[in-house]
Amino acid sequence: MYLSSLLIVTITPVNPLLSASDIPTLHATVQNTAQHPLTILTYNSLLDNAAGVLGIIHATDTSTGEEVPSDVVQFQRVWPPPKDAFVELAPDSQIEVDIPLRTHKLEAGKKYDVVAKWTWQGLWEGSVDAAMQMLSTGGTAAEAGDGPTAEVKMDGVFEVKAP
Repeated sequence: MYLSSLLIVTITPVNPLLSASDIPTLHATVQNTAQHPLTILTYNSLLDNAAGVLGIIHATDTSTGEEVPSDVVQFQRVWPPPKDAFVELAPDSQIEVDIPLRTHKLEAGKKYDVVAKWTWQGLWEGSVDAAMQMLSTGGTAAEAGDGPTAEVKMDGVFEVKAP
């Protein structure tokens, strides 16, 4: 069983009705349903501080089905990761983050669906300290980029008001 199957991820629009000058922003929740702590490496996931520009979030025009262009940034990551690149979720707890989509070009008078797709780069049972210790001694995560692709559809749509 993949540890990622113990996580429930949801995304919703912070504000579903936007003016043309608003930055669309997602609200993401990651919940640990396990009876033990899970540690997540945030790199290239919805929990990454740069999630909005990593190419993992895709907006699609609901009337045409066309994906909205957005700029994508690739980062060279520090390895082993620093402590602040991890999130530890206690049993039955969750973390919530807001993700601005600054480079997604949403047009006035249209509605957009959003899907996020990524692969967890590291998941461990236990604490952040235990995960960092494992990495510092050459170990790997229970899931280290080789688990199933996570895919989450936004609950609702973004609608950009016509001028």
